[in-house]
Amino acid sequence: MSTDSPHSTEPRAATSPLVEAVREQLESAKEPWVELAPTTFISSGVPMGMEFAQATLTLDEASESCSFVVDLNLRIPQDRHREAARFLHKINRALPRRGFELGDDGWVRFVGEGQLKPLLGSDVAGAVREALLRSAVMINDLYALTAGAHAWELEGKTFEPDAHLAEPSDPTQVGDEALDDDGDPGDADDEDIATLISRLLH
Repeated sequence: MSTDSPHSTEPRAATSPLVEAVREQLESAKEPWVELAPTTFISSGVPMGMEFAQATLTLDEASESCSFVVDLNLRIPQDRHREAARFLHKINRALPRRGFELGDDGWVRFVGEGQLKPLLGSDVAGAVREALLRSAVMINDLYALTAGAHAWELEGKTFEPDAHLAEPSDPTQVGDEALDDDGDPGDADDEDIATLISRLLH
């Protein structure tokens, strides 16, 4: 891991136990990390074949925890927000922890759920690696959404769109009732996504 900011040639200063614990984890990680500041680290999705993705790890010394966001640098057009929100909801249901989010600005990100506690044994690098892998698995479908694909097509269905998609696009309705077509968290599509991610992780 590069431990100095690319904008500075000064060696890193002594910091808190949290920062030192995170530095130690990231130095032994498979992915290259860059320390922009004692509480901010970044890494790219290059090892996953996603050069366009960037993970940002932020440390909170007061709570001795850290959080991360993976920016996929993918923007969904405004008229596709409703279908994108539906599809991301479907993906998140199949994962042990939800993470894909569609911002009001249309940018898709993977936001780590909950806070990581490195001093208590949390695998920070592993959590980010898993998020990047999940993103790599779904990135082609997400790009397809920006090009006009329907959520129901990406879910492998051959039927007509459901009633929600027949309505005018309304990006404000993204709750379970508006996004979920069958309400069954154990359907085959969800299992396929979860199985694929599990196989790639192991």
